[in-house]
Amino acid sequence: MSQQVTFAHDRKRAKRNRGEGRATPGPPRYVPPLKAALPLAAGVWLVLALCATAAFVLQTAVVPHASTAQLVTAVTVGALLFLGVFGGMPRAGDLTSLGARDGAFVACAGVLGAAAAPALVVANRASDVPPGAVVAFWTMAIWGALFLLIGAVASRMPVYAAAALLGVAGAMGVLGNWERPSSFSLLVRYPDREVAMLLAGVLFVGASYTLARLAQKHGQRGVYLPAAISGVVAAVAVGTFAGAGGLTGLAPSPAVASYGAAGGLMFALAVHVTRTVGTRFTGTAFLVGPPLITALLFVEEATGVFGPRPVLLEAAGWSTLVIGAAVVAAFIPVPGTATHAPVWAHMRASLARNALALIAAVFAIAGLVAPGVAVTVTGRTGEGAAFNAEFVLEGFRTTGGWLALAIAILLAATLARPLGRRGRAAAAVAGVCAAAVYFSVRFTPIQTWIPWIPPELQHDYGTEYANIVFAPVEVTLQVAAVAVACVTLVAHAAWKSRRPEPDAER
Repeated sequence: MSQQVTFAHDRKRAKRNRGEGRATPGPPRYVPPLKAALPLAAGVWLVLALCATAAFVLQTAVVPHASTAQLVTAVTVGALLFLGVFGGMPRAGDLTSLGARDGAFVACAGVLGAAAAPALVVANRASDVPPGAVVAFWTMAIWGALFLLIGAVASRMPVYAAAALLGVAGAMGVLGNWERPSSFSLLVRYPDREVAMLLAGVLFVGASYTLARLAQKHGQRGVYLPAAISGVVAAVAVGTFAGAGGLTGLAPSPAVASYGAAGGLMFALAVHVTRTVGTRFTGTAFLVGPPLITALLFVEEATGVFGPRPVLLEAAGWSTLVIGAAVVAAFIPVPGTATHAPVWAHMRASLARNALALIAAVFAIAGLVAPGVAVTVTGRTGEGAAFNAEFVLEGFRTTGGWLALAIAILLAATLARPLGRRGRAAAAVAGVCAAAVYFSVRFTPIQTWIPWIPPELQHDYGTEYANIVFAPVEVTLQVAAVAVACVTLVAHAAWKSRRPEPDAER
């Protein structure tokens, strides 16, 4: 049966290569197999990951020394350059084929993705406000998760949404261990700035996906360059008439130009990679940004070029494995059959496995509100009075709580659609890897700033004047969720159906 399916697939591919069955007759078109395109796709994926990392590092360096208008204009010019290279010069027919509606979408997507998104980020950044770890979370991990969520909806693959949550939990573990005491506190000190960066991610991801879909529909020549031109025009117009010193005030320095090149290439690659190989490549490229930045910190710590850095390399390294597990889950192939059927129509697991998935999810959700880590704060206030406090942070304020939930969601997503033998095995590998790392990072806090503790005391953490210590507590619900989900994933992967299952094709 499998040979007949393979032969039929080969006959269809041969017909496409000869130009048969096409709406528009023409010369034969070679369609390379996916395996042949993987090395090139992997190379472009690595370039995008390195480019996103470089854009973050350069942005951190230039934000205190340049205006928002300068930085945004530099990014849009960089996007114009690279989108022009990827798409080529459009012809009159390419532009007229867009139509008024799609042409407006192209222009709006170019403005929002190339200009508005970076403007929201740089306008809400200072040298250390919010801290770099927080910015990396909202502009790399969350943006990558948004790409994966779009892919989950488009392909009706819940496992990609589970991969997004798994990657976010891994990023929490990496960024929460950049320093001790950590300044990684989400939505506590600067919630308005962080929400703005989240909105920037929605604009960036939405614009990239829109341009990618329009390029698939009309061709990239009629989409890429017009979108980039729209972004440049918007950035220059706003910068010129908003008190940036006119056109001369937009002239970039070498450092700003470098950031513009990195940011522009990041946007251009996000669009082009999404168009050619899909959102899974784009999303995972952003997810691996925090580990790549951590690797730079490791080099700095080893060389001492910028002084000592209190990075907890062991914990950050273990958390990197969680992001690796998210990448594995994100590349579980889409099943070759019944792709567009409703998700829950594919429930093929037994009642026992479905019940275990529900139990794991309930345990994980309950673990979010149960105690997650014990905290002890000692020090002196600004008036010299002694301050001592002991309390607990809930599970949703720790990496362990979210990681347990991600593993439970991975199990539910794996049962929601038939993934084939290879897909089930990949999901089990991702779940087991994340479960093993859980026990090393479960007490990593994602909130160290406590509103009711005097701010001057919290600024002195790590000095002789104040100290904060985190201690383990019983997290039985989280451990139960991880154990149930992990065992069920392995059992589901080992299960063999009585009739042959078509493995995924793409």
